[in-house]
Amino acid sequence: MALPLIWLAREPAQNKAVLHLWNAFGMLDLVAAIVLGVMSAPGSLLQVFPDPGSEAMTRLPLSFVPTVLVPMWMVIHAIIWAKLRRV
Repeated sequence: MALPLIWLAREPAQNKAVLHLWNAFGMLDLVAAIVLGVMSAPGSLLQVFPDPGSEAMTRLPLSFVPTVLVPMWMVIHAIIWAKLRRV
């Protein structure tokens, strides 16, 4: 889905609003993933979803998603936001 935005990123000054919106949407998606993960965790006070929940995410290799990949993608979104601010 983000591939068409590569074309827009070639001239960030002209497409700054679209790039900011898309970056914000990506960050919101990551926040929603964290919230849903917490809400589906076994033993969570906020548990909304019944078993099996997110128990699979507590074992390798899937445990890399919430512990490594999501924080890394959030940092990447922050870097993109900082670079867009300078344009």
